[in-house]
Amino acid sequence: MHAAEGIYAEGISVSTSTLPDGWQTRLCTWSLASSAPARPLFLETEHWSSGMG
Repeated sequence: MHAAEGIYAEGISVSTSTLPDGWQTRLCTWSLASSAPARPLFLETEHWSSGMG
């Protein structure tokens, strides 16, 4: 994913993170062949880049 998209991602447990209220509604996903059959979920970043995170 890093070579193809310029993004490095590593899976973590929600129990290791401090997340704001409502974070579940801001999850997004996209198809990654290397993750099949899992469906990876990602936090959208719009709120983080606008200074809310």
